[in-house]
Amino acid sequence: MLQSLRTAVVRTLGVLNRRPEPWNEGWTAKETGDWGEAWAAWHYFNERGAAILARNWHGGGGELDLVLREDWTLVFVEVKTRNPSDPEPLAAVRDSRRRRHFRAAADAYFHGLSRPRPKVRFDVLLITPDPSNPEKPQIDCLTGVFGTEE
Repeated sequence: MLQSLRTAVVRTLGVLNRRPEPWNEGWTAKETGDWGEAWAAWHYFNERGAAILARNWHGGGGELDLVLREDWTLVFVEVKTRNPSDPEPLAAVRDSRRRRHFRAAADAYFHGLSRPRPKVRFDVLLITPDPSNPEKPQIDCLTGVFGTEE
């Protein structure tokens, strides 16, 4: 059991320590979305020093792209990989149905934790591929986008 846990941690750290591969314009929307989520995890782990607790966690009728601990705060992250020419990058986040599903999943995750429960924050990470520099996307982190009272 302990050996398999060590193996999983080493495998996870190895993945998070490697920068994601360069973006390819020929990718499908799913491949581009997966690439954006890989960049989001890399960004939080390597540039912000956060601990990744879960990726693509399902529960409560929704999905959480990333769940992490940053200092003493539990952070639920919605990742949006967007087209560079998209005039409305936050449209999907403003969609009330998607936001309800995101909140329901966050509530399910949060209520499954033992007490005392940590502070909570909701972030949206916008990942925008740069065709002139496929090695590194533009990353915009919007912190605290949903209030805990929503």
